[in-house]
Amino acid sequence: MIKGKYIVIEGPEGVGKTTQVLLLSDALRKAGLPVKALREPNHENDITTQAIRRLMQDPSYPMNTRSEVLLFNAARSQMLDTIKNNCEQGITCVVDRNYLTTLAMQYYGRGDVPDYQKINAIISFAVGEMEPDLTIVLDAEVPALRERLRGQYQGDRFNNLDDAFLERIRAGYLWEAKQRGLQIVYAVGGIEDVFKEVWKLAAVAMAQRQKTPAVAAEAVSQPQSVAEILARQPALGQAAEAVKQQETNTSDEPFFKKGRHGHHTITEAGRSWLQTAITNIDSDVFLFRDKLENRQAAAALARLNQRQDSLRIILLDEFAAKTGEQTQPKLDTAKLPQKLVNLHAVIEDASQLHISVVMRHRQLACLAQSVASLDFSQKDASDQYNYFVPPNLKPATKKRYRLIMDQLLDTHSEVVRKLTAFIQDKSTVPEAERDENWQAETRRSAQRIAQPMLPIAAKSTLGVSVSVQDLQNLATSLIGSAMLEDRAVGQKLHNELRGMLGESSEDSAPDKLSDEIHSMARKLLPENHASEVTAVQLTEYWPHNELDLVADILYEHSSLPLKDLQAQVQSWPYNQKANVFNTYLRERMNQKQLSGFNLEKATYSWDLLVDHLAFSELLQLNIADLTWQPLTPRYGYEIPEPIEQAGLTESFERCFDLSLELFSTMQAAGHEAEAQYATLLGHKLRLKVTQNAEEVFRLFELNNPSPSISTLLNLMHEKLAEAHPLMAEAIKFTI
Repeated sequence: MIKGKYIVIEGPEGVGKTTQVLLLSDALRKAGLPVKALREPNHENDITTQAIRRLMQDPSYPMNTRSEVLLFNAARSQMLDTIKNNCEQGITCVVDRNYLTTLAMQYYGRGDVPDYQKINAIISFAVGEMEPDLTIVLDAEVPALRERLRGQYQGDRFNNLDDAFLERIRAGYLWEAKQRGLQIVYAVGGIEDVFKEVWKLAAVAMAQRQKTPAVAAEAVSQPQSVAEILARQPALGQAAEAVKQQETNTSDEPFFKKGRHGHHTITEAGRSWLQTAITNIDSDVFLFRDKLENRQAAAALARLNQRQDSLRIILLDEFAAKTGEQTQPKLDTAKLPQKLVNLHAVIEDASQLHISVVMRHRQLACLAQSVASLDFSQKDASDQYNYFVPPNLKPATKKRYRLIMDQLLDTHSEVVRKLTAFIQDKSTVPEAERDENWQAETRRSAQRIAQPMLPIAAKSTLGVSVSVQDLQNLATSLIGSAMLEDRAVGQKLHNELRGMLGESSEDSAPDKLSDEIHSMARKLLPENHASEVTAVQLTEYWPHNELDLVADILYEHSSLPLKDLQAQVQSWPYNQKANVFNTYLRERMNQKQLSGFNLEKATYSWDLLVDHLAFSELLQLNIADLTWQPLTPRYGYEIPEPIEQAGLTESFERCFDLSLELFSTMQAAGHEAEAQYATLLGHKLRLKVTQNAEEVFRLFELNNPSPSISTLLNLMHEKLAEAHPLMAEAIKFTI
């Protein structure tokens, strides 16, 4: 077996080691090589290393420099065993840091370990024969390092370092690199420019093994500054000066800059950080890397409904300064069952139609950004509203599509503005308390009321937490869709998974079978979009008599075969059977049991007509059998009472008239499927739901359901009471 390589990227804090480790790991993995990205000494699979690392980073445990040196090298020795084992198995290890950090920090930085040979002897004892095949030292000037370190590593014993201290550390790295013949890369340009230099060196190392000595041959006098090193090494000084002249001010940049209308521009510094936190900083589909813990990724997703910004801006604003450079190793899918490897994925700029398709996959844990929390009156840098445009529209249709979509959002913005003024005018809040928070809350109320006017094409963000296996299944399913938006997102998910996990798979073709069934339905069935239709129909239910479930309820408490038990129960009087049934339901309600297996035998099939907002809430319940028909404006809509009270009915209805006009135009142009984007969130759609009785109970036990869902549940309860009155009577106590 060909051994893997051991590659180290070193340098002062803030120089960009972690970013280059990730980029190099990705590049080697894409070249077909097994790779692990590690941070030394901090290996997650070795509990001894973890314990030592936690002890050293905790300021509540004071220790002198000698203790730090010994502990660092104890952890180093543990981790190098792991690196050695991986390399012997053919895995290339790209490692953030090695023993140079100890020398730079404890010898050159602090300066209170006077014996250079002794500290090297300790390092040599810990390292043994495990020398890197390649060590690259990244370098940047202290002002750039200081800016990149700002706000990071709060509470770490190596924080709050002054410039002189950083200068000595930088000098130590450069001096050791020169003494040991290590490669130096000046990390003062763009990320990609630096990586090009790193890649050139790594490509050579992958073809030829080169050892570097762990200890300098002779004791050396300690340099006091970078200037002293440059004076001793003229050639090195000339190279550094040349790079300095080319250096830009990107190191002084914040992570992002604010622009007009709240639009933010991510700087190179921000892109550098994002490169370590997410898999793709330019695509609208990306995954979280292990830089963020699961709880941090979940917290970031939760912020979507509290801020107007993109997830990237949220990460930079609220999480970048809290995670530092610590990056965990990538997922090793060869060792971890894919069902247990959980990922957080993000789909930005997704239409509400696409979000519905994704949320249909009940294996996913989804958090959809509420459109009611977004300000759709704002336009982007290209002066466009935030809605999806199907890429396959014919030119004339696309022009009409944009025109009407703009009119829809113009009208929506006007209604929100007038409705906000109406709500504020009717408010009973005293004038003295009408602060900015009050104004923001009244506007949010107006946005919630007006959201039925928004088109299905309106874009927002969807967060997904899922196992690797289920995310792969989702990507395959989306690639097989007949809708271009679904296929594009599916392919992007497929690409991100392949880049992150180093796996290959074939693309799926669109679902031709679904197309054939659709054609047959159009040919064989008439269309009926009558507006006067029943909102809730209980089309089927089993058993016909709910008391037939009594035998199943008693089964686990008896010794009789099921058929004999059913015969026994059949002979009982109604009151006796009803008593057993009611006792079971009462016990379940008191204990709030969600595992009432005997209720899973009873099933109910519903045919529902609801608006898209209620439909979205039902999707979040992960109902096993939920199917809907293509969206259409022809089932009608309802006007919210506050809209009528504010005198905005005409504007509200105008949006639905425009929607119908665009829908008809797109259908006539041959874009039947894409015409769904022209419908509004207030339009009704027809869906079929099949549930067992246990799922029905959970549906009625929703916490704080919206008004539209509450109305739907009341209608469903009425139908259920007609079929199974005892079941319905029990449910009444849970809503």
